[in-house]
Amino acid sequence: MIDEPALSKLLQTLAHDLRGSLGANATFAKMLTEEYADVLDERALRWLCLMSNEYAKSQQKLDGLNEYARFFNYQPRFETCDVKNMLNECLSDKSLQNISILACHLDNCNGVEIVSDPELLSMVFLELFKNTLRHAKPANESGSLECDIAYTNVNHQHSISYVDNGTAIDGKDIDFILLPFKAVKKASHDLVNCGLGLSKVKQIVRVLNGKIEFSLGRKSFKGLQVTITLPI
Repeated sequence: MIDEPALSKLLQTLAHDLRGSLGANATFAKMLTEEYADVLDERALRWLCLMSNEYAKSQQKLDGLNEYARFFNYQPRFETCDVKNMLNECLSDKSLQNISILACHLDNCNGVEIVSDPELLSMVFLELFKNTLRHAKPANESGSLECDIAYTNVNHQHSISYVDNGTAIDGKDIDFILLPFKAVKKASHDLVNCGLGLSKVKQIVRVLNGKIEFSLGRKSFKGLQVTITLPI
């Protein structure tokens, strides 16, 4: 049995301590660039630039790890949430880069209200949008990205499905994309450049007392389909 509060504290401590060490390296690279740019050759400057760029990426990963860790010991704040308004707010979030290339279809979402934690539920769909923008490649001839979000009431439970029109993935890879720091194309290797997005989504849904299923889409939407079930 995992001691979740202890695991949360461990991950947050690691994120904090690594941030300091990586920051020192980035500062040193910046100092070298500013003080010795006139004597360093192009190759050396390229390496220093690479160090700075990798530091910026690592900061994003550590921010994600810190956020992921806090969900192990998080107490949700439940209130009434309008599903359509919440999704539209997510689509206008500034953190979504290139969101204009993604067309989002909302089915049966008008007037739907559920009791949940609005902040956590918004984070779920922000991560799903980001996952589509980062990894999905349009499967249709127009080359446009699309996602379909549909609400249904199944067995007196809220069910929200999300699927995009990205290129279909192999069903056997689904289990790997749910693991932290794994990638579909290199599922057998740990890749530090891979994010925690879908792992975070899975953890948040658990905190909301819900269930989440991953499957392959059908018809015109053949990308990854995510179905979230929440209690009424």
